[in-house]
Amino acid sequence: MQLLNEEVKNQIKEIFNKEVKNPVKVILFTRAFNCETCQYAEQLLKEVHEAVPEKLQIEIVSTADPEGQEKAKQYGLDPDRVPAFVILDKDGKDRGIHYIGLPAGLEFSTFINGVILASVDEIPVDDRVKEMVNNITQPLDVRVFVTTSCGYCPQAAITAYQFAVLSPNVVANVYDAQENPDLSQKYQVVGVPKIVITKQGSDEPVVEFVGAQPPEYFLSYLIQASQKLEKGGLEGAGGSGLIITP
Repeated sequence: MQLLNEEVKNQIKEIFNKEVKNPVKVILFTRAFNCETCQYAEQLLKEVHEAVPEKLQIEIVSTADPEGQEKAKQYGLDPDRVPAFVILDKDGKDRGIHYIGLPAGLEFSTFINGVILASVDEIPVDDRVKEMVNNITQPLDVRVFVTTSCGYCPQAAITAYQFAVLSPNVVANVYDAQENPDLSQKYQVVGVPKIVITKQGSDEPVVEFVGAQPPEYFLSYLIQASQKLEKGGLEGAGGSGLIITP
Protein backbone atom coordinates (compact mmCIF):
# COMPACT_ATOMS: atom_id res chain seq x y z
CA MET A 1 0.00 0.00 0.00
CA GLN A 2 1.27 3.43 -0.94
CA LEU A 3 1.76 5.94 1.86
CA LEU A 4 1.59 8.97 -0.44
CA ASN A 5 -1.22 9.41 -2.93
CA GLU A 6 -0.75 11.05 -6.33
CA GLU A 7 -1.98 14.43 -5.12
CA VAL A 8 0.64 14.53 -2.36
CA LYS A 9 3.36 13.36 -4.75
CA ASN A 10 2.44 16.15 -7.16
CA GLN A 11 2.62 18.65 -4.30
CA ILE A 12 6.07 17.33 -3.40
CA LYS A 13 7.22 17.74 -7.01
CA GLU A 14 5.93 21.30 -7.09
CA ILE A 15 7.57 22.21 -3.78
CA PHE A 16 10.89 20.59 -4.64
CA ASN A 17 11.05 22.16 -8.10
CA LYS A 18 10.44 25.57 -6.55
CA GLU A 19 12.27 25.41 -3.22
CA VAL A 20 15.00 22.76 -3.39
CA LYS A 21 17.92 24.70 -4.85
CA ASN A 22 20.48 21.89 -5.01
CA PRO A 23 20.25 18.10 -4.86
CA VAL A 24 20.50 16.62 -1.37
CA LYS A 25 21.10 13.20 0.09
CA VAL A 26 19.09 11.58 2.86
CA ILE A 27 20.58 8.73 4.87
CA LEU A 28 18.05 6.56 6.68
CA PHE A 29 19.33 4.44 9.54
CA THR A 30 17.04 1.48 10.11
CA ARG A 31 16.86 -2.19 11.00
CA ALA A 32 14.54 -5.09 10.31
CA PHE A 33 13.78 -6.05 13.93
CA ASN A 34 12.69 -4.33 17.15
CA CYS A 35 11.51 -1.30 15.22
CA GLU A 36 7.81 -0.80 14.60
CA THR A 37 8.15 2.18 12.26
CA CYS A 38 11.34 1.40 10.32
CA GLN A 39 9.50 -0.31 7.47
CA TYR A 40 7.20 2.69 7.05
CA ALA A 41 10.13 5.12 7.23
CA GLU A 42 11.92 3.27 4.45
CA GLN A 43 8.80 3.16 2.30
CA LEU A 44 8.10 6.85 2.89
CA LEU A 45 11.62 7.84 1.89
CA LYS A 46 11.49 5.70 -1.25
CA GLU A 47 8.17 7.21 -2.29
CA VAL A 48 9.50 10.75 -1.87
CA HIS A 49 12.56 9.78 -3.88
CA GLU A 50 10.41 8.30 -6.65
CA ALA A 51 8.53 11.60 -6.87
CA VAL A 52 11.70 13.71 -7.24
CA PRO A 53 14.64 11.43 -8.13
CA GLU A 54 16.64 14.28 -9.66
CA LYS A 55 16.49 16.26 -6.42
CA LEU A 56 16.91 13.54 -3.82
CA GLN A 57 19.50 10.82 -3.41
CA ILE A 58 18.85 8.25 -0.70
CA GLU A 59 20.92 5.73 1.21
CA ILE A 60 19.47 3.12 3.56
CA VAL A 61 21.81 1.85 6.25
CA SER A 62 21.08 -1.04 8.61
CA THR A 63 22.30 -0.55 12.17
CA ALA A 64 22.02 -4.30 12.66
CA ASP A 65 25.49 -4.42 11.09
CA PRO A 66 28.65 -3.15 12.81
CA GLU A 67 29.40 -0.94 9.79
CA GLY A 68 25.97 0.67 10.03
CA GLN A 69 26.37 1.24 13.76
CA GLU A 70 29.70 2.94 13.20
CA LYS A 71 28.29 5.13 10.45
CA ALA A 72 25.42 6.25 12.70
CA LYS A 73 27.93 7.21 15.39
CA GLN A 74 29.85 9.30 12.86
CA TYR A 75 26.77 11.54 12.67
CA GLY A 76 26.42 11.66 16.44
CA LEU A 77 23.46 9.27 16.45
CA ASP A 78 22.66 6.39 18.76
CA PRO A 79 22.54 3.29 16.50
CA ASP A 80 19.73 1.86 18.63
CA ARG A 81 17.44 4.83 17.94
CA VAL A 82 15.88 4.02 14.62
CA PRO A 83 14.49 5.07 12.26
CA ALA A 84 16.76 8.09 12.03
CA PHE A 85 17.23 10.47 9.12
CA VAL A 86 20.32 12.56 8.33
CA ILE A 87 20.03 15.13 5.54
CA LEU A 88 23.23 16.07 3.70
CA ASP A 89 23.84 18.98 1.35
CA LYS A 90 25.03 18.78 -2.26
CA ASP A 91 28.62 18.31 -1.10
CA GLY A 92 27.72 15.47 1.25
CA LYS A 93 28.13 17.67 4.32
CA ASP A 94 26.01 17.08 7.40
CA ARG A 95 24.26 20.40 8.06
CA GLY A 96 23.01 19.20 11.45
CA ILE A 97 19.51 18.36 10.20
CA HIS A 98 18.45 15.09 11.84
CA TYR A 99 15.08 13.46 12.53
CA ILE A 100 14.76 10.48 14.88
CA GLY A 101 11.46 8.71 14.38
CA LEU A 102 8.89 8.43 11.60
CA PRO A 103 8.10 11.90 10.17
CA ALA A 104 4.41 11.18 9.71
CA GLY A 105 1.36 13.38 10.20
CA LEU A 106 2.21 17.03 10.72
CA GLU A 107 5.88 16.15 11.05
CA PHE A 108 6.09 15.26 7.37
CA SER A 109 6.35 19.00 6.74
CA THR A 110 9.32 19.13 9.13
CA PHE A 111 11.11 16.53 7.03
CA ILE A 112 10.32 18.34 3.77
CA ASN A 113 11.53 21.65 5.19
CA GLY A 114 14.68 19.94 6.41
CA VAL A 115 15.42 18.86 2.85
CA ILE A 116 14.78 22.39 1.59
CA LEU A 117 17.10 23.92 4.19
CA ALA A 118 19.88 21.45 3.39
CA SER A 119 19.61 22.38 -0.29
CA VAL A 120 20.20 26.12 0.02
CA ASP A 121 23.63 27.72 -0.07
CA GLU A 122 22.64 30.41 2.40
CA ILE A 123 19.60 31.35 4.46
CA PRO A 124 18.68 35.01 3.94
CA VAL A 125 18.87 36.70 7.34
CA ASP A 126 19.75 40.24 8.35
CA ASP A 127 23.20 41.22 9.60
CA ARG A 128 22.00 41.52 13.19
CA VAL A 129 20.94 37.87 13.27
CA LYS A 130 24.23 36.79 11.69
CA GLU A 131 26.11 38.72 14.35
CA MET A 132 24.07 37.10 17.11
CA VAL A 133 24.60 33.62 15.65
CA ASN A 134 28.35 34.24 15.85
CA ASN A 135 27.91 34.36 19.64
CA ILE A 136 27.23 30.61 19.58
CA THR A 137 30.80 29.48 20.20
CA GLN A 138 30.18 26.14 21.92
CA PRO A 139 29.04 22.89 20.24
CA LEU A 140 25.31 22.60 20.95
CA ASP A 141 22.95 19.67 20.50
CA VAL A 142 19.43 21.08 20.17
CA ARG A 143 16.98 18.30 20.96
CA VAL A 144 13.44 19.09 19.89
CA PHE A 145 10.75 16.72 21.16
CA VAL A 146 7.65 16.55 18.98
CA THR A 147 4.59 14.45 18.23
CA THR A 148 3.00 13.88 14.86
CA SER A 149 -0.28 15.54 15.92
CA CYS A 150 1.21 18.69 17.47
CA GLY A 151 0.37 21.80 15.48
CA TYR A 152 3.18 23.92 16.94
CA CYS A 153 5.93 21.29 16.70
CA PRO A 154 6.93 21.77 13.05
CA GLN A 155 7.62 25.46 13.70
CA ALA A 156 9.96 24.63 16.59
CA ALA A 157 11.71 21.87 14.66
CA ILE A 158 12.21 23.96 11.53
CA THR A 159 13.55 26.87 13.59
CA ALA A 160 16.11 24.51 15.13
CA TYR A 161 17.06 23.31 11.65
CA GLN A 162 17.51 26.90 10.47
CA PHE A 163 20.00 27.65 13.23
CA ALA A 164 21.81 24.38 12.54
CA VAL A 165 22.34 25.59 8.98
CA LEU A 166 23.33 29.08 10.14
CA SER A 167 25.81 27.96 12.79
CA PRO A 168 28.51 25.28 12.46
CA ASN A 169 28.25 24.83 16.23
CA VAL A 170 24.60 23.70 16.22
CA VAL A 171 23.18 20.26 15.50
CA ALA A 172 19.38 19.89 15.56
CA ASN A 173 18.04 16.47 16.53
CA VAL A 174 14.26 16.28 16.30
CA TYR A 175 12.85 13.36 18.30
CA ASP A 176 9.43 11.81 18.09
CA ALA A 177 8.59 11.89 21.79
CA GLN A 178 6.38 8.81 21.63
CA GLU A 179 8.96 6.72 19.79
CA ASN A 180 11.65 7.70 22.30
CA PRO A 181 9.83 7.31 25.64
CA ASP A 182 13.03 6.89 27.67
CA LEU A 183 14.33 10.28 26.55
CA SER A 184 10.90 11.82 27.05
CA GLN A 185 10.93 10.54 30.62
CA LYS A 186 14.53 11.62 31.21
CA TYR A 187 13.78 15.19 30.12
CA GLN A 188 10.27 15.23 31.63
CA VAL A 189 8.54 15.89 28.34
CA VAL A 190 4.93 16.45 29.37
CA GLY A 191 4.16 19.03 26.69
CA VAL A 192 5.46 19.49 23.17
CA PRO A 193 7.34 20.96 21.56
CA LYS A 194 9.97 20.79 24.26
CA ILE A 195 13.50 21.88 23.47
CA VAL A 196 16.47 20.59 25.44
CA ILE A 197 19.88 22.06 24.66
CA THR A 198 22.94 20.03 25.64
CA LYS A 199 26.59 20.14 24.80
CA GLN A 200 27.32 17.88 21.84
CA GLY A 201 28.34 14.48 23.18
CA SER A 202 26.58 15.03 26.51
CA ASP A 203 23.08 14.15 27.70
CA GLU A 204 23.03 16.76 30.46
CA PRO A 205 20.65 19.67 29.79
CA VAL A 206 22.08 23.17 29.77
CA VAL A 207 18.92 25.09 28.83
CA GLU A 208 15.38 23.79 28.41
CA PHE A 209 12.23 25.52 27.24
CA VAL A 210 8.75 24.65 26.09
CA GLY A 211 6.76 25.94 23.15
CA ALA A 212 7.30 27.15 19.60
CA GLN A 213 9.19 30.39 20.17
CA PRO A 214 9.87 33.16 17.65
CA PRO A 215 13.31 32.77 16.04
CA GLU A 216 14.83 35.65 18.01
CA TYR A 217 13.80 34.08 21.34
CA PHE A 218 14.97 30.66 20.20
CA LEU A 219 18.32 32.19 19.29
CA SER A 220 18.61 33.88 22.67
CA TYR A 221 18.30 30.47 24.38
CA LEU A 222 21.03 29.06 22.14
CA ILE A 223 23.31 31.95 23.08
CA GLN A 224 22.50 31.46 26.77
CA ALA A 225 23.44 27.79 26.51
CA SER A 226 26.68 28.60 24.70
CA GLN A 227 27.64 31.25 27.25
CA LYS A 228 26.87 28.93 30.14
CA LEU A 229 29.09 26.21 28.66
CA GLU A 230 31.83 28.73 27.93
CA LYS A 231 31.82 29.70 31.60
CA GLY A 232 31.88 26.06 32.65
CA GLY A 233 28.30 26.23 33.88
CA LEU A 234 27.85 22.46 34.17
CA GLU A 235 31.08 21.72 35.96
CA GLY A 236 30.43 20.85 39.57
CA ALA A 237 26.76 21.73 39.23
CA GLY A 238 25.47 18.19 38.97
CA GLY A 239 24.41 18.83 35.39
CA SER A 240 21.47 21.01 36.38
CA GLY A 241 20.28 23.14 33.49
CA LEU A 242 18.42 26.40 33.19
CA ILE A 243 14.75 25.65 32.62
CA ILE A 244 12.71 28.35 30.92
CA THR A 245 8.95 28.12 30.67
CA PRO A 246 7.48 31.07 28.76
